Amino acid sequence: FSPETQSMLVPTKGGQFTVNVNAPQNCDYAVKSNSNWIFVSSSPVLSGNGQVTFRVRMNTTIRRTGTITVGGQTIGITQSRDGIL
Repeated sequence: FSPETQSMLVPTKGGQFTVNVNAPQNCDYAVKSNSNWIFVSSSPVLSGNGQVTFRVRMNTTIRRTGTITVGGQTIGITQSRDGIL
């Protein structure tokens, strides 16, 4: 299976975001954030094709990075006001 992206740039104002995941039917996988400013809104365990939904807090610094792990694969999240990954 695979997430549709390996990295994502989000604005400093934060918000809610979604990443599609392509997976075979009945393929279960865990979803977890490694950062206290990225909150997974979708179920922590998904199965088959699905969407990982997460919320990002407003950023008071210029730039920060974190990750979401989807079944052992990492999606890098960069929050930056300069728009650069």
